[in-house]
Amino acid sequence: MTKSLTDKKFWENYWGSKQIVIEIPFEYAFCDLFKTNLEGRGYDSFIEIVGFPGYFCAYFKKYWNFDVTLLDYYLNEKQIEKLFKANDLKLSDVRLIKKDLFKFRTKKKFDVVFSMGFIEHFDDPLEAIERHWKLVNEGGTMILTIPNFLGINGLVQRVFDKKNLEVHNLSTMDIRNLNNKLKKAGVKKFRTFYYGGAGIWLEHLETRSIYLRATVYLFAGIGRIFKFLRINLKYLSPHIVIVAEK
Repeated sequence: MTKSLTDKKFWENYWGSKQIVIEIPFEYAFCDLFKTNLEGRGYDSFIEIVGFPGYFCAYFKKYWNFDVTLLDYYLNEKQIEKLFKANDLKLSDVRLIKKDLFKFRTKKKFDVVFSMGFIEHFDDPLEAIERHWKLVNEGGTMILTIPNFLGINGLVQRVFDKKNLEVHNLSTMDIRNLNNKLKKAGVKKFRTFYYGGAGIWLEHLETRSIYLRATVYLFAGIGRIFKFLRINLKYLSPHIVIVAEK
């Protein structure tokens, strides 16, 4: 049975420490991926898996006018409502499902199934991938993103935030291993690749030393150049992305 490396209390503490309400811009995270892989395909339904507070639901409703669904076992409706209001949306614009993905049952399928930073929180990501894939419409697309801790980002985590590193399954970030899991899950047409140019991620960066913050910001500047030039490398890129079509 799949074992989670986190629990509900972990996510309560995680989101409780965050400034959740933001105005989501058109040039939001992964927007170029969405444009390349989803535009012009006649899609209109989207589900964000374990995606509280629903940033990508808000993005797809605000800019793509999709029918959006947020599934998570941790949902704070007041916070979601504030986020949507900040983006000129209403809480009724998103369908909320407060349920554990592994206990969720539905006949409904979605054109786009998305999660960010989820499947790597299990000792074996296979069942999580299978659960995502079952929700994809015929002709639909699944996009999964996970952090890449097998390069410089992982080294920084190991030195400055080992507790965070320990709730991530690093074997998931081995692309060959990840590809094998996708094949076992019955996914036939997919691409797995590094993404984001170059970057370092640290939680609660504002509490770190000025020197560490300066290093992260400097690296972010370099990363933007790499991203513009579409240079993505195992030891520098902050993300791994899976794009699969059914």
